[in-house]
Order: sequence, then structure tokens, then C-alpha cells
Amino acid sequence: MFLAAVASSLNQVVVSTLRQAAVPDELLGRVTAAYRLVVLGVVPLGALTGGLLGSTLGIRTPFIASAIGLVAAAFLLASRVTTQALRGAETAALDTEPMPAVQVL
Repeated sequence: MFLAAVASSLNQVVVSTLRQAAVPDELLGRVTAAYRLVVLGVVPLGALTGGLLGSTLGIRTPFIASAIGLVAAAFLLASRVTTQALRGAETAALDTEPMPAVQVL
């Protein structure tokens, strides 16, 4: 549980940094809100899945399944999160033209 908490904290730092570097300032609030909606929206699905696994296959099964999923995700995504990718995202964000302001009548 301790390692999962540390990994979650580190993940939030990396994700926030990448998002702030890649998204133009005028869209950052919307993108952050959409990210939180998706991330927090799947929490009930994970709880339901964990409950079903625990009640049918035993209490240890949800923990083993989540550990396997987290390790697999780390291995699959670790190569994509690099300093070069961060610099590329920053450059792309700077190269985009700002969106025109919307007037409310």
C-alpha cells in the first residue's frame, strides 16, 4: 500500500507537468477538468470490479490483479514519458496559435 501511494504521488507530478507543458494556457482548466472527470469517474468501476473479484475469487485476488495492472502499465508507459517527450510537448504548445476569445452577448 505504501509503494502504491508513493507511485500515485509520483504519477500525479509527472502527469501534471506533462499536461501543463503540452496544453495551451487558455485550455488548461478545461483539460484538467476533463482529466479529473475521467480519472475519478472510473474509481466506482474499479471498486465494483474489485468487489466482484473479491467476492467470487477471494480477498487477495483484487490486490494481485491491481498489482499486475499497475506494473504492466508502468512498463508499457515508462518509455513514452521522457525528457525529450516533455520538451516536444512544450515546443508544440508554444507553436500553436492562441484561440480567439469568445464574446458573450
